[in-house]
Amino acid sequence: MRTNSRAISEVRAESRFATPPRLLVVATDNRTGDAVALAEALEHQGAEIEVRFAGDTSTDDHIQPDAVIVAEPTMREAKERYYTPGSHPLFVAVTDGDVRNAQARAAGFDLVVSRAVSAKSLMDQLGDRLPRVHI
Repeated sequence: MRTNSRAISEVRAESRFATPPRLLVVATDNRTGDAVALAEALEHQGAEIEVRFAGDTSTDDHIQPDAVIVAEPTMREAKERYYTPGSHPLFVAVTDGDVRNAQARAAGFDLVVSRAVSAKSLMDQLGDRLPRVHI
């Protein structure tokens, strides 16, 4: 997914992480463009990104992301689907309104952000909440 030619050292110099956080962005069928755009912006901020789409039924037990970002989540089902035993990712819901925010919080998402969140702001919030220190 690399789309720009910035040097890794340049990106890492701007990042609060010593190694890139691994992020899984999950898109629903009606929000694929938004999810891909968010993934590209997060990658530009120095994250390692994988994008999965709601219709993707394949599972890969080797992926242990630091955070799972669900664009327009189907709440609890999405959280359970992308949890791998032994991993403890931060679950992030990207929503577009107060009702959806409340649903995401009730479903146990660790962080709820609005669709208008910038990639830099989201990376800062992830840095404050990720349980593991990247060294």
